[in-house]
Amino acid sequence: MATVIQGATYRAEIIAAISNQAISPKIERSDEEINRRALVALRTNLCIPAERIMVIVINGSVTLEGSVQFNVQRMLAESLMRRLGGITSVRNRIEVRPEDFIRATKLEIEEDAGD
Repeated sequence: MATVIQGATYRAEIIAAISNQAISPKIERSDEEINRRALVALRTNLCIPAERIMVIVINGSVTLEGSVQFNVQRMLAESLMRRLGGITSVRNRIEVRPEDFIRATKLEIEEDAGD
């Protein structure tokens, strides 16, 4: 039993460390360049529905908005942004809304059945 608790605590510490990573804007980049790199990072990760996430960059500060199906997608998107060079902060305003995806899937199934 103690092993399970220690393992859970260890995983929680890792998640906390990832989400609280220090951001160091060592590399200076324009907002446009940061935005382009952020979009590429999101679009090349198959776990994230990039088409549902908007990236806003103002003075090196990145804000993520939109909705995803799972919290892990929300956390992964933020983690990807924290790895980009030249940013000063990350604000994650992505909502976790599984019902949107369930509704969209039902509509797709109904459309396919109508063909």
